[in-house]
Amino acid sequence: MLRLPIRTGETVYVPAGTIHSFGPDILIFEVQQTSDLGANVMPNDLYNNPCPEETWEVNIRNTLSELRTHYQPRPHPGQPLEESVNRRVVGAAGPHFSLERAHVVPAHPERCTTLTNARDPVLLDDQGGEEILGRAESCILPAALGEVRVVPSGAGDLITCYLPDLECDVIAPLQAAGHNDGAIRELGEVC
Repeated sequence: MLRLPIRTGETVYVPAGTIHSFGPDILIFEVQQTSDLGANVMPNDLYNNPCPEETWEVNIRNTLSELRTHYQPRPHPGQPLEESVNRRVVGAAGPHFSLERAHVVPAHPERCTTLTNARDPVLLDDQGGEEILGRAESCILPAALGEVRVVPSGAGDLITCYLPDLECDVIAPLQAAGHNDGAIRELGEVC
């Protein structure tokens, strides 16, 4: 396994079948697609209970049979779409989700968006009313809601996730913002 340094705000796109782990003092926001496959190759389970030797060996064999080695994830700061007060940065993208850090929540009338606040509380203002989203709180914005205005009370920093139309939601806007195909490919399984 590669050991890579990571800085605050960086993203690592890790597709299914890629063995990975996170070191100490790292706070992560992990997006997972629904799956019936999850493997742990550590001698302890996810609750730090020791695994029986036989279970541990089976986990390792199952993991090796599904292992993808051709994709080597790398941390990166993302690709900015807007640098204004409405800053938006695409951090990761693939066929199953797109992750952005944003100070504004774009409307997606065809799909819902999950929203997580990574910093100071923000006011979410939409046609139906207002709601405070505190630090480390998440919510789901239904597709029919339309655009939501975000009013930070300090240093707001939102993580948005949605099922993208890669060409319309990710590739074309990033190309229009001046990013080349190589930079866009760094986001994950985009092309």
